[in-house]
Amino acid sequence: MSKKKKKVGRPSKYDVKYCDKVIEFFSRSPNKEVVQEYGYKLLPNPLPFFSDFAYLIGVNVDTLHEWKKKHPEFSESYKRAQELQKQFLITNGLLGLYPTGSYCFTAKNITDMRDKQEIEETKIEKHLHFVKIDTKGLKDKDRRSLIDIVTGRGK
Repeated sequence: MSKKKKKVGRPSKYDVKYCDKVIEFFSRSPNKEVVQEYGYKLLPNPLPFFSDFAYLIGVNVDTLHEWKKKHPEFSESYKRAQELQKQFLITNGLLGLYPTGSYCFTAKNITDMRDKQEIEETKIEKHLHFVKIDTKGLKDKDRRSLIDIVTGRGK
């Protein structure tokens, strides 16, 4: 007779419907037009965060990360939601709807965006040659001159 292992812990709240819900949550319009006396003004909508989505469905953000590991379909939806969040941020940032400092800080911390630093690397090959020079018979002045020539300090 084989014994079945009992599952320990609370049952998962995961449901495949969250795959569509997370994409829907991040698909909101990045900005809105507000009518003013003379025309309209463009204002940013609140940036969607994964913590807000987790709260909405009654779980912790850590749970979302666990679901990404265990459920490939949710992992794909999560990646798509990240792309939508990034696009949301870029759209409003390029329109100047966020203060520059906070836009850059947020972009670096919630997306894969980073400051680009180009480092030019020059490879210099040096060939070292060792030559033994007997300087016993040279005067100090001549010895210093020879050292300057060999080290490149002399002209």
